[in-house]
Amino acid sequence: MMPFHPISLPDLPQTIGRLTAIHPVKGGSQESITLLALNTQAELWELELRSGSAELCTHICIPDFNPMQPVQMVTSPDGKYVAISNRFGRHAAVYDLVHAQEKMQL
Repeated sequence: MMPFHPISLPDLPQTIGRLTAIHPVKGGSQESITLLALNTQAELWELELRSGSAELCTHICIPDFNPMQPVQMVTSPDGKYVAISNRFGRHAAVYDLVHAQEKMQL
């Protein structure tokens, strides 16, 4: 069994609001712990947990999307794109995280 060791992380800014979904992002350095986080306002944030930084990526605009319902996020292997939908929703969208823009509706 692998032992776990606690690590201290800085507080995240209050501006990110209340989070309803998080998803790890691959890519980046081994020292970074990066997550995509969705809040109750349907804002998508990129969080870097070791530094405590938070960057607003985009606002999710998907028909019938409800950030308070179960959310599904799937990232590309390089961490440059994310597809987002409600888990049981009919609509989804793909976002370019590098350029902070929607690429397509599904």
